[in-house]
Amino acid sequence: MLMVTAIINRMRIRPVRMMWHNCNLFKGVGRSFLLLLMMVAVVVYAGITNNSVYLYLGIGYVTGGLCWLIASRISAATLVTDFAIIRNTSKKGNVLGWNQVTDFFVHEIGSKSRYVFLYKQKDGRQGRFELTVPLAYQGLFEKLVYRCVEKRTLPERERAYG
Repeated sequence: MLMVTAIINRMRIRPVRMMWHNCNLFKGVGRSFLLLLMMVAVVVYAGITNNSVYLYLGIGYVTGGLCWLIASRISAATLVTDFAIIRNTSKKGNVLGWNQVTDFFVHEIGSKSRYVFLYKQKDGRQGRFELTVPLAYQGLFEKLVYRCVEKRTLPERERAYG
């Protein structure tokens, strides 16, 4: 069920201009991967000892762990569309609409760029949205930011150069 929900949430987001996975194996999908490894060990043990109850039970858990792993991987992606940046499709509050952005700056970290977007929240307070962009997507993301944010004229925005 979780995998189906993750797939439906991902399919609802269109048009996606860029997508990258922002987690490694141990951060985002580590628990599901650990469950999957343990259940594979149970299935192997049950197969060696010819214990059919543990074998069928283990196969069920392996299937559940695999579905959880796929759902975690799908949900943990960063999606960039013409209208918003979505950092994780399974959590609320991880969406930033381009029209909310009042200012941004870029902080270089090694081979990655961290974009920091300042935006107005619903209650009028200033919010901060940080996004690390991998090297392979930096050029395309910069063009998209220019097209969606820089071309707008915002009367309340002042750029500081220096």
